[in-house]
Amino acid sequence: MRFSDIYDQVTEGATSRAERFASIAKELARFKKNMETRSIRPRKRRLLLAGAFILTVVFALIFYRIFQEIFVIDWWLGIYGLIVGFMIFTSFFCSYVRYKDPALKPTNPEAENRTPLVSAVIAVKNDQHVIGDTVNSCLNSSYANLEVVVVNDGSNDNGATKRAINRLQKQNPQRVKPIHLERNMGKRKAIQIGITQQAKGEVLILLDSDTIVEKDAIRNLVRCITNDPDMGAAVGYCRPFNSETNRLTKAEDTWYHGAFSVGKGMEAALGTVTCCSGTLSAYRMEAVLPALEMWANDKFCGVEFHPGDDRQLTAMVYGGSKHYIDKNLKAWKTTYCESAVSMSEVPTTFRKFIRQQIRWKKSWVRVFWFTAPYFYKNRNPVSVAYYYLQMGISFIAPLIALRNLVIIPLSGGGWDSAILYISGLMALSLLFGVDYVLYNPGSGNRWMYRIGITLLSVNVLHWLLSYAIFNLRKGGWGTR
Repeated sequence: MRFSDIYDQVTEGATSRAERFASIAKELARFKKNMETRSIRPRKRRLLLAGAFILTVVFALIFYRIFQEIFVIDWWLGIYGLIVGFMIFTSFFCSYVRYKDPALKPTNPEAENRTPLVSAVIAVKNDQHVIGDTVNSCLNSSYANLEVVVVNDGSNDNGATKRAINRLQKQNPQRVKPIHLERNMGKRKAIQIGITQQAKGEVLILLDSDTIVEKDAIRNLVRCITNDPDMGAAVGYCRPFNSETNRLTKAEDTWYHGAFSVGKGMEAALGTVTCCSGTLSAYRMEAVLPALEMWANDKFCGVEFHPGDDRQLTAMVYGGSKHYIDKNLKAWKTTYCESAVSMSEVPTTFRKFIRQQIRWKKSWVRVFWFTAPYFYKNRNPVSVAYYYLQMGISFIAPLIALRNLVIIPLSGGGWDSAILYISGLMALSLLFGVDYVLYNPGSGNRWMYRIGITLLSVNVLHWLLSYAIFNLRKGGWGTR
């Protein structure tokens, strides 16, 4: 039975809890086996990287003339290629060579033996089928000093979610703390209420209502916080548990892997992870509390802004609170913990996927506006360059695609620019495909779906940014 079958059940009793647990355990075991290999990053892979770097230099010399031709054919494409090349090289070099899992670094005995109270806060709405597995995966964690605060954000499913949460509290009266809101407040306010009314921990865990946490994930995230007194937040590694459902979910699986392994690995190596994902992240409570009111009541373009709760809370931790609230507050470090493994559900239909992407684009625009005035301060210059270039590239990428794939060929400029542009996209896809194969042995031809994601980005996702900008005032609670 696939996870998509499990979570699409109409009635709670359609699939027994024992069957769901068995399926979850099987998927976690499969991912954990690969992740244990990833977290060590053996020297053999570093040698492989060194060999790949040498081959890159050789090919760079061979294609030097082609590089010249790019500028002859279209200098816009040449400059765009230079910027993208810098970003891709930075991503892979830093994530492969410089990144080290902070949970695996040697610590002093005092930090090693600390087990502060951890509060996991979960906001739910109409999630009666999944909340039990999410809460129990937290309770079964190897980190024992843990409480789970579940905030029922005005569910309108005839009390089904409320009954499911109350059963969990009855089974674990000392560790599960339910809050039932009479009306829907929105995810940010629901989390704020959970933190201020019930959470007592020194470390805060935030996770989505459909996230399944691997046994050691919370312990490893807590180690990241306690190992470094300047660490404000840490995000774990997440993969879809319903990746086998269809071609779209398989493509999302390859995308998720690259986003965490390469993207967040690079950011952590440079000192600042810009988004501690809502799937599973840990925060130092001291870093969150000053920002909570502003974050929960954020307004943008004259209306209350809901998307991007995870991205903006991260931004508050690594500098937003200091810049916007009180200059005496601390700008904390943020990191990525690849040994903190979790799984979450991804959209199974194209419509849901597009809705998710629009919400992410909106949050991206809002948080860039929020962080642009201070991100450059006291930060790794490579990280700064990457951050602002990434933002700029995202705005012009649709125009570059339109120019090289449509305007130049149809205006009589030939197809050279289109061929070179598509070749660059395929090379990028292959790089991420190789990364997927290295870290997912036995995955067969799954890596090829990464090509599909690249093509989808060019033809659809790039253009969603403009749509998101013109619809910033519209919002909702989530995608399900």
